[in-house]
Amino acid sequence: MSERSSNAGMVLELQGDGPAVAERGLTIEGEVSDDGLKLFLTCHRDLTRDTPPLSYDELKGLLVEHVPAEFIHDSVLQEIVDLVNRDGVAPKRRVAKGTPAVPGRDGKLLLLVKPYRRRSGEREQVDARYVRYFDNIETGSPVARLYAPTNGQPGIDVLGEEMKAASGKPAEVKFDDSLQLVTAASRGYDTLVATVSGYLDTEGPSLRVHNELVLTEDIDFRIGDIDFIGAVRLRGSLMKGFRIKARGNIVIEGNVVGGKLVSTEGSIEVKGTVTGDGGAAARIDESSTLRFSQLRAGAEEDQIAAARSVALHVVEGVTVSAGETIRVQREAHHARFRTRGVLDMTGAKFISGAAYAVCGIQADAIGSPAEEETVALHLCSDVESSAEYLDLTEAINRHLHAEATIRVVLGPFADDPAAVRRLEPEYRRKMVDLHAKLTKVSDSRQRLEEERTTLLATAKYNSVMCVNFNKKIFRGVRIIAGEQHYLVEDTATGPGCIEFVPAEQGFVTGPTKALVCDLAGTPKVER
Repeated sequence: MSERSSNAGMVLELQGDGPAVAERGLTIEGEVSDDGLKLFLTCHRDLTRDTPPLSYDELKGLLVEHVPAEFIHDSVLQEIVDLVNRDGVAPKRRVAKGTPAVPGRDGKLLLLVKPYRRRSGEREQVDARYVRYFDNIETGSPVARLYAPTNGQPGIDVLGEEMKAASGKPAEVKFDDSLQLVTAASRGYDTLVATVSGYLDTEGPSLRVHNELVLTEDIDFRIGDIDFIGAVRLRGSLMKGFRIKARGNIVIEGNVVGGKLVSTEGSIEVKGTVTGDGGAAARIDESSTLRFSQLRAGAEEDQIAAARSVALHVVEGVTVSAGETIRVQREAHHARFRTRGVLDMTGAKFISGAAYAVCGIQADAIGSPAEEETVALHLCSDVESSAEYLDLTEAINRHLHAEATIRVVLGPFADDPAAVRRLEPEYRRKMVDLHAKLTKVSDSRQRLEEERTTLLATAKYNSVMCVNFNKKIFRGVRIIAGEQHYLVEDTATGPGCIEFVPAEQGFVTGPTKALVCDLAGTPKVER
């Protein structure tokens, strides 16, 4: 707003220097409006007197003694003169208008990212993927622009006096140390820059970047998938078909029911039960090789993967991978573990499934009381614990199976291509096609094996490669190190340890050993 003019509401009695206006029966009265910007005139003339009429020049001359000439409305002034000379009265008319003051512009906050919107007292409900409803913010990213208020432009009231203009008010903004104000006068605004990664929270005039996203409801169709740049804490459960992906740690206080968790730089903890869709029990076939086709069924949907550690309570039918230790507190059924650290199931039972561990495995009980071959434990290198190596191995096994199938169809012609020429044309063409397919599959397998060999050339092994069982290890548990297998033939009571000794390319039993990751200067496992 602008300051009120000091001339507001003033009443003017207009008098001239010539013949007295009053003596001629003229009354000319001016009234200034309350805002000081407008002047109204009321004129009367006594027509019974034989006096000179009021002229336009005379009336304007009276006005310019008080009002700047450029503010006067000449056409209205002429109309007043005509009316008062003809009818003796000119009713109240506006004859002049000043220039209003222009208030300054208020300061403004302009958000550059989509903030997280809370619904107080309501359940979070969105249409599809949760990430669409707020923006992920990287450290150093501009979050908002803060425009300063501007000064007002003064005006001039109808009597020619200056009217001061009010300056704009600064924007009401509060922020903590998760944001930094960067000034740049040349741009005309300051910038709020994030000092941490996360999402923007706007609560009243306060701004803050949170690095942890806390959700109180189950993740299902009402919420959608989560993809967050920081850490995620879910107070409910993650339901089937949905995913939480975070750069930081993920903590699930409820259950994971067929969902997927991925932490690209942090750890994962699930305090409830983790279950997946598939997960047949791990078994050993005639060639002592795990059938992974069933074990990895549904892995893309049910996988839990963390760059660092994973801590779980109960696991069933899920693939779990971690760059560091995997801990299970109670039990695991049909579970698949891959870790570059230790699989630590102290206090828990590993009933069925498979595990690849670089720094060893320990559990209270391993295997099935039914003494079936339900658990396969791989003591391996860091390369062998990776998903890439496992996928390569599965691809090689599929190629081997395809080769064996083609050879069965070819029969005696599999190793005697020359004999195919003696066949009738109809059968000869079929056998030639099968030989070409066999060659193609064999060449592809060899390329995969070379790729796997290249991977293994960089492999690192731990100095201690062992499985600790604190209470019991059941008959049928198989422990694998490279091409060496150890099958538990009789159920044993712990505490005890089954260790692979690379120098002897064999296994020894003994007391439990401390599991420590070193991966330096240790002998490789022969293949």
